[in-house]
Formats: sequence, C-alpha cells, structure tokens
Amino acid sequence: MSDVTEASPDDLMDIYARKSVMLKGRLGELSTNAQIQRGRDWASWNHLKVRKVWQDRLSASRRDVVRPDYTKALEALAAGEIKTLWCYKLDRFDRRGALAVLKVLENLEQTGARIIFGEDGLDTSNPDHRRMIMWKAEDARDESDRISKRVTDTKAWQRDHGEWVAGRAPYGLRADENRKLVPDESPARPDHPKFGSKATVAKRVFRMVETGRYSLRDVARWLDDHQVPSPTGKTWYANTIYRMITNAAYSGWQVHCIGNQRGVIYRDKKGQRVRVGVVLVPDAQREAAVRAIKGHTKVSTTLRGRAVHLLTGLTRCASCDRAAPVSGRSYTCTSALHAGTRCAAPASAYRPPLEDYVTARWFARLTNADEDDPLLKVVAERWAALTKPEETAEAQEALAMLKAAESTLERLLRDRRDGLYEGPAARFFEPAYADAMRNYNTAQAHLRKVGADSGVDIGFLMDAESAREAWEGADLDLKRDLLRLAIDRVIIRRWSGGGPFDGDKRVEIVWATAV
Repeated sequence: MSDVTEASPDDLMDIYARKSVMLKGRLGELSTNAQIQRGRDWASWNHLKVRKVWQDRLSASRRDVVRPDYTKALEALAAGEIKTLWCYKLDRFDRRGALAVLKVLENLEQTGARIIFGEDGLDTSNPDHRRMIMWKAEDARDESDRISKRVTDTKAWQRDHGEWVAGRAPYGLRADENRKLVPDESPARPDHPKFGSKATVAKRVFRMVETGRYSLRDVARWLDDHQVPSPTGKTWYANTIYRMITNAAYSGWQVHCIGNQRGVIYRDKKGQRVRVGVVLVPDAQREAAVRAIKGHTKVSTTLRGRAVHLLTGLTRCASCDRAAPVSGRSYTCTSALHAGTRCAAPASAYRPPLEDYVTARWFARLTNADEDDPLLKVVAERWAALTKPEETAEAQEALAMLKAAESTLERLLRDRRDGLYEGPAARFFEPAYADAMRNYNTAQAHLRKVGADSGVDIGFLMDAESAREAWEGADLDLKRDLLRLAIDRVIIRRWSGGGPFDGDKRVEIVWATAV
C-alpha cells in the first residue's frame, strides 16, 4: 500500500460504483463488485494505481438523497488527492440531468482533474466529449423519470384493483398469491404452537384495547410477558400497537401512507374505498378500539400485572440475551432464577446504581441531542403514541380525499405537459381541470374543518431543566415510559473485577430505532 500512498496524484485513480436499492434485481444492472473490477482493469490498462474505492447503494435521481461516497469521491478530486475518478457509466454517477453534471464539470476544469465513464467511453477532460456527456446525462434523467412513472402507475393500478403493494403485511395478516390479504395462521410463538396463530393474537390485541381497560403500553407488556415476538422479532412497543389499531387494513380496506401516518384508508379516483382482503377485525370493533386509545395520556397505574421496577422489561443478559428482571435487590439473568436454563455468564447488577446510571445516560442523550438527531424522531413518534392518537378517523379520511384529489390534479397537468391535450383533444382539458380543482378545493376545505394537526412537542425533553422537572414530577409508570421513548434495551454484563459499580464497563444501552 505504501507505493500508492507515496505516488503522485497524477498516477492515482479512485473508483466510484453505485447500485440503486430501488432497482434491486433489475436485469442489466451491473453489480458494484463487477463495476469495481471493470475499474481496476481500466486502471491496469492505463498504468494507474487504484487508491480508493467509493460505493453507494442509493438513488442517483432524487435531489434529497445524500450519497456519502459520491460526495467524498468528488471532494478527493477537488482536493487534488487524485487526478482521475473512474465510474462504470454516467447513469451510475448521476441521474439528475445535464445541469447537475455541468456543475461537476465546471469544478473539474478549475482543478485539472477528470472523470472517466468507462462503459460510455467518455472522458470529461476531452472537449469533444462534453456534448455527449450532457446528452447522456439528460437520457439518464429521462430514463429515471420513466421508471418512476411506471412504478407509480403500476402501484396505483394495483391499489385500485385491491392488491397489497406494501412490502410487508400488517401483523396477523399475509399477502396470498393474488396479493390479497388473508389471515396469517403461522404460530405466534414458534416454540409453543398451541398458543395460537398471529391472526388470533392480532384479534386479541383489538379486543383488549377495545375494552378501554388496557393502554397501548399494557398490551405491549402483555405480549412481551407471553414471549410473543413483535413484527421485527424483538420487543413490542406502544407505537407498534398504535399502528395496528389505526390500520384499516385489518378491516379489509386498501391503505396507504400520508406523511408519517400509516394505514390510512385509500380512495380511488372516484373517491371510493377499495377492498384489499378479508375482514380480520370488523369496522365497528376497530373504530371502537381507536376511540378507546384516544383518551390515554399516560400508562394506566391501576391495572393488574403492573411492573414495579424502573427497568423491568428493558434489562437483558449480555451472555444469553435472556431477560434480567429484578430478583431481591438486583436485576438478574433469568437463567439464575429458573432451574433447567443455562447461561455461560449470567449477569446481575445491583438495582439502585444500575437505575441511576441508565437514567443519567437517558438525560445526557436527550438533552445533548442535535435537532436533526434520528433518535428524536423516534422519541416523538413514541410520545405521540402514548399521549395523543395522531389523527381521528374523520381526519384520516379527509387527508386521504385530499391526497386523491392532488394525485388527480397532478396526473391531469402531467398529461397536458406530455401533449395528450393538444389538437382536437384540447377542448377536454378545461372541464377536466375545473372538476379536478373543485374536488381539490373541497377536500382541502374539509381537511381544514376537521383539523389534521398531529404534531407533538418533545422540546421539554431536550432541555435539561424542564426534563428534570418532568422526571421528578412523574410516577413510576410514567418514568418507565419516558425511558422507553429513547431506549430499546439495557444489556448488563457479568462482573467479577470487584470495586464500585462501573456502568461504562458493565452496561450497554441500545438506543431506540424506528420500527
């Protein structure tokens, strides 16, 4: 490697490879490994040394997508670390059109660097290639737009015809060979088939919530206590239950997403609901469950089976990953509490210092978080699920109607731009546009009437003083919920070194991630 680091930038070359995850499996798209090998071959033929390989698995057509290695590769060129950057094809480099590529070319002219598009046979340092590069850049953008339109149109057709288009069906349901939702009869607990199917568990969740006696957190705890794996195979959370209860797919309706709101009833061009499969939970029962969770502002403190320790349900043994509930005065691996279970190094930690340590880490993590920290988005979602069901059923339908009206209007304007309303067909545009605008304005007015402000304020958790006041004023149940806004697991390790409790050595905190 020393000959590379000591070589002149003129003798060095970097490789940039990209494969879009959105087109996974698409025929004709070369893998990143194959692209990289082509680049190495080109370097060998041209007597250059490969200094660095950059690769992304992200879209190159969306302006809001940040491609880390793409940026680093261009920065290396700009800094003079290399004089040549090789890319398999121009459409692997950028699909945002000629203007985006032109900006890159202008920067290259100032530094004397170049980009080679191997398969296209183009070199940015060759003035004769500049027009072809611009042309191919526009072709790449057009192809990206065509692919996007085909995908959008295909999904719209599938939704209108009652096919499930999302990647994963809601818990308790599955998509059959015709893409219709049917009950998922697979065991909820593979180790205990007699416990019941996933469909049975889903229906029980709705019955529990419908009674009004169980909060979202209570249901999540019940599922964890009965060792039922969540949809991700891990712990259940209140926001997971919330998304189940508010998902109209359980009542057989086609659904889609509006902003951060999932499971909203989908409406076709005529504003009609579309059936997507069986009715696992009748509309009346689902709507009753939605109404039941609207009044919860915090976890109930009067229900039976309530946990009495701060970290119960969070603590796990680092050796065997079993739960570590409180036994005596310590959180202890369950293998040490039950005969017949084995653990190579069962963990145990004295309760007061462990709880103090986790609480201190929680305060530090939230009060020092940047505004764009991904953790805060998860915290906000979980806080909303605990304190405020984000949308009423009426507001969800109003949002769906507005979305359908917007889609119709956009499609109409796109068709006109593409020339479908030219010549004799021009007389049809104005009436269609008037109808589309009328439907859009009606939907927008209805949305304003019913209200759709689903925002929640977690600013009090980001300020040290207000977070401390909220904590000290909370009861045990609310403190448990506050911790779980930001923490998924607390992993404790067995310790034989003696001395006072050292949380940094004995504890690993798994911070919350989106479900």
